[in-house]
Amino acid sequence: MENIIQESIPHFRTFRFALN
Repeated sequence: MENIIQESIPHFRTFRFALN
């Protein structure tokens, strides 16, 4: 469960970076 969260955080930051 924690492994999924750790992989989701950097992916989410990359997604926001693409929006900006």
